[in-house]
Amino acid sequence: MIAGAEAGLLHLTGERGRKPVRPGLGLTDMCTGLYMHGAIMAALHARERSGVGQRIDGSLFETQVALLVNVGLSWLNLGIEAERWGTQHPSVVPYDAFKTSDLYFVCGATNDKQFAQLAKTLGRPDLSRDERFKTNPDRVTHREALAEILEQLFQQKTTAMWEQEFEGSGLPYATINTMERVFEHPQIAARNMVEEMQFDAAVNGAIKVIGMLGGHNGQTIASICILTTRIRSGHQVQQDPGINPIAASIAWRTYKRSVT
Repeated sequence: MIAGAEAGLLHLTGERGRKPVRPGLGLTDMCTGLYMHGAIMAALHARERSGVGQRIDGSLFETQVALLVNVGLSWLNLGIEAERWGTQHPSVVPYDAFKTSDLYFVCGATNDKQFAQLAKTLGRPDLSRDERFKTNPDRVTHREALAEILEQLFQQKTTAMWEQEFEGSGLPYATINTMERVFEHPQIAARNMVEEMQFDAAVNGAIKVIGMLGGHNGQTIASICILTTRIRSGHQVQQDPGINPIAASIAWRTYKRSVT
């Protein structure tokens, strides 16, 4: 969170007019890892071609600044300060998350034709003829008034009912899924996104991991989990012959994070 604060991420995250909030995931940390992955692959490719090694340098701060993209460029070139918008869009209205009778539902209308379709889908075709909402600039000006109307409409039905209403409408929409709903999604099974592997320290002898495991990935992850457990029991895994040093290093860092 510290790097995210210094590099501007927390200035962008949160509801309009409210205090900044921390993203629900360690985005800066993970993106730094992804950037370093690309750098490592490029360095290996360069070594194969030239025979010369490469020095790789990166940081959480630099990664997060690079991720500012459009809002950073707006400041550098136009002097426009970024704002917090929550789930709203600064220049397209409506584009937001709305509370249904049970969950939250994201939808939007990126042009006037789509807004007319949205109004019809919500059972209020008259909204597209309202002088306040006829064009996108009008809707941006009167976003609060429109949001209040839409919020009342969405709360009248469940998320499943709205999904049926929006199916085939041509509008962009999605449910904000809970973890339970995420892992029930058919795409999870279709893409083999969850794997189960042996883990003797687990109560049932196995754990589930997220992501497609290929090559030796599964073995490496299993080694990290097992080594972390052994470290917790006071075992000095670095002294064991035959231990994968990378797995041992990751396991040690995992253990240190869990106790600090």
